[in-house]
Amino acid sequence: MLTRRAFLRTLGYATAVGAPVALVGLAWPGPVSRHIRAGLVGLARGRAVRIHYFFSYLSLEPAGVARFVDDWERHVGALPRAGAWPSEVYLRYLLSTDFFRHNADESRLIQYVGFCDPYATPCSNPLAVFD
Repeated sequence: MLTRRAFLRTLGYATAVGAPVALVGLAWPGPVSRHIRAGLVGLARGRAVRIHYFFSYLSLEPAGVARFVDDWERHVGALPRAGAWPSEVYLRYLLSTDFFRHNADESRLIQYVGFCDPYATPCSNPLAVFD
């Protein structure tokens, strides 16, 4: 039988071990920690800021990010304010911009072109290369 004292002792051990592991996981550079940090920032500041934080190495047009979030909610569904977003949101944002049309140049301002969805814009292929 689990007593209250044993439960609290186990909870204390789990906290003592889990807190440093969580901090190292957040500090470690990588895709999982980037999703977690973007989620925490989005919870505190809003959904559009979450995309800015995820692509912190790029210069994004603020009005374009807000338009993308509005278009996502209109075509796909509501984005949660808290919790994890699917990685498709970030991929679809890049496909909806002129990032790949300018050979993935990270030094220029990334501008939103239109929502990349075969049902919304059927003739759009930002990854096409023409000779």
